[in-house]
Amino acid sequence: MSSETLENLEDGLTKLLDQLKSTVYHQLPELRGERRRQEVRSADRVIEEANGYLRSMEIELRNAPGSYQVEVNRRISRYRAELTRLRQNMRQQSERSELLADDHDTRIREIDDNQRQRMLKNTKSLHAASDALARTHAVAEETDTIAVDVMGELHNQRTTLLRTKDRLAETDEEVSRSRRLITEIGCKIFQNRIIAIVVILCEILILGGVLYWKFATKK
Repeated sequence: MSSETLENLEDGLTKLLDQLKSTVYHQLPELRGERRRQEVRSADRVIEEANGYLRSMEIELRNAPGSYQVEVNRRISRYRAELTRLRQNMRQQSERSELLADDHDTRIREIDDNQRQRMLKNTKSLHAASDALARTHAVAEETDTIAVDVMGELHNQRTTLLRTKDRLAETDEEVSRSRRLITEIGCKIFQNRIIAIVVILCEILILGGVLYWKFATKK
């Protein structure tokens, strides 16, 4: 994973989004007929290119550290939601433009009640979809925050476990040294007892020899 590659992809994506915003909010409302349809097709191609940038960012992000993934994924979600809003806005404008055609006032009078209801229904559906996207985005941000907190807690627990493992290893080493020391002391005590027994036996033999020599001399 290259952070430089991700930054380049994100820069390219933000440029495309700025281009789309200019097209959707400033250029399209002023266009009619074939010229408008050409701009819509061009905007569709830009949207597809932007989605390609998003997919490339997700692929580049797969081997990134967990906390970095959470942060970048949060930005990717915002970019994707913004693309969706731009596409919906553009489609809404296109539907309205098709209904109004070149002569706005004339076409409004020609629309029957069913078409008006259908247009209102579509508008409400778009608003509901936008609200749902906003709620989903809020939930995603909250989930990301929780994920970051959980990852931090897991990291702290891992650090604690590693420290405990190191202390246990040190304790085990101390116990091993104590066992060796006790074994050495036991061997020395055993050796000292053997030496004491040998000394006592030697003293008994010498004493016996002295007594024997005294008795033998008196005779």
